[in-house]
Amino acid sequence: MPAFGILSGKVVRKRPDLEAILARRGGPEPFFVKPLENVQGDERDTIFLSIGYGKDNTGVLTHNFGPINIAGGEKRLNVAITRARWELVVVSSILSDDIDETRITSHGPKLLKQYLAFARDGRLPAENVKVGRESESPFEQSVWEALHNRGISADRQVGASRYRIDLAIKDPERPGRYLLGVECDGATYHRSIVARDRDRLRQQVLEGLGWRIHRIWSTDWIRDQRGAFQRLLQRIEELRGCREPDRQVTVDGSQPTEEDEGAEPPDIFCDTPADHYAGMEDVGTFYETPPSHRQKGDFYDDDSDILRDVIRVVEYEGPVHEEVVILRVARMYNLKKTGKKINHRIRTQIKTGVGNGTIRRHGKFLWRYGVTRVLARRPAPGVDLRQIEYVPPEEIGAAAKLVVALTKGITETDLIAEIPRVLGYKKKSDNIHRNIALIVRGLLRDNVLILRRDHICLP
Repeated sequence: MPAFGILSGKVVRKRPDLEAILARRGGPEPFFVKPLENVQGDERDTIFLSIGYGKDNTGVLTHNFGPINIAGGEKRLNVAITRARWELVVVSSILSDDIDETRITSHGPKLLKQYLAFARDGRLPAENVKVGRESESPFEQSVWEALHNRGISADRQVGASRYRIDLAIKDPERPGRYLLGVECDGATYHRSIVARDRDRLRQQVLEGLGWRIHRIWSTDWIRDQRGAFQRLLQRIEELRGCREPDRQVTVDGSQPTEEDEGAEPPDIFCDTPADHYAGMEDVGTFYETPPSHRQKGDFYDDDSDILRDVIRVVEYEGPVHEEVVILRVARMYNLKKTGKKINHRIRTQIKTGVGNGTIRRHGKFLWRYGVTRVLARRPAPGVDLRQIEYVPPEEIGAAAKLVVALTKGITETDLIAEIPRVLGYKKKSDNIHRNIALIVRGLLRDNVLILRRDHICLP
């Protein structure tokens, strides 16, 4: 005949009438009802474990689990769940999801939460799942701050090993549950060696664990932070509206079983401009020098206006590459080709302007006198894009610092890819990539920008 026993997490009230009835069953191992404190050494074939703690009449769980709360309470729980030889039946009015891990500090209640999840799901929750880490990149921190400022609670770097979730949006109505996992292309993403691993396998694994994943790309966050954030808010509202309740997940990665009800999510306006940098205060405009119609023969006169024309080009377009200055001045005089004699004559006047302090030379670029700073510039309407070699390094540096300031940190690869967009380039060639990469690495070498956790930041 099988032997039975009942363990209770709370103090067991004496019932002499029931004890007499149960004692009549006889057998070598009589039926017992004991609290956790008095069960050491006892075993039965089947044990009924009564949790004994639940919510009050207002639906609030106090998170007071008696002897399990105190130091060493995990040992008492361990004794309780190992008293059965063949079968352990858990009787509980609460589920693991009802225990809010942020409200408990001792180890015992945390293990009780995990054990209740195991009893319900038939599998152990993910091991070493941790919450409360810091963001791994300034980009992730920026997204977290945007959520925080909107009153949306999110844990950072939730999970274990290489499958941590960058940001996990908490369900405000159900403590201990997450509505959505937010993946940023931050440090965890870039640690994956190949694109297939980064873009597909991670998401498959996480969705297989019950997560709903929403991805934010750092380049989208740079170009249209409002639009990227509104799309995230829309996804959160959809899940709060419980269109897909079966895909909510708990802290330990398991899926909840009960269904939920909710209202339709509100409409959210999402404005995605085609060019985020257009009209930005920190982005300037590049204008070409208006044409001047001079006589070709005047070019070789001793009293020609070549120096004045050089200064005019520098005032309109500076800092400007000297080759561009030569080309502009030659066109003013209807000179189709710029041979050695034409080059020499214009360069002589450039040298004169530098010598008398009218213009300033820095490398191959000519600046207006007294000007030392330039914004990143993009062409005015109707003006052609400049060859990347003709864009001053200081201008590319200004674009780099703008992107880094907007993202609060970005990988070198993404920064090099984003700078051309600031300058108005729609397509990026190997030549553009190569020139910009050289300047970015120079900024790092000179500590104008610094590297922190694989992300480029402002000092």
